Amino acid sequence: MGAIFKAARKRADMTQEQVAEQVDITPRFLMGLEKGEKRPSLEVLLRLAHLLNIPGDALIHPQLSFVDEEDQELLRLFMELTARDKKVILATVREMLGHSHTEK
Repeated sequence: MGAIFKAARKRADMTQEQVAEQVDITPRFLMGLEKGEKRPSLEVLLRLAHLLNIPGDALIHPQLSFVDEEDQELLRLFMELTARDKKVILATVREMLGHSHTEK
């Protein structure tokens, strides 16, 4: 998880000191988190995720968190669509890929 915190902090263009201050932890503790030497409490984990815009699924499935920015933008935009529009997009993508899945 440490790599996720570090990458998100760098994407946010924040120093360890800035993040630590806003999350109410010490810079030393954050350094330990980023190195994988420390584990955050649930409260600190949630504050870090919120501040650094880390999606919950990245915390649960860290191996899936290293998605490029364009894919992340696609996901964010998709989540803003209405349910009907999501079905249209899903059907379109399935057609483009030649998949013949039925709607769920």
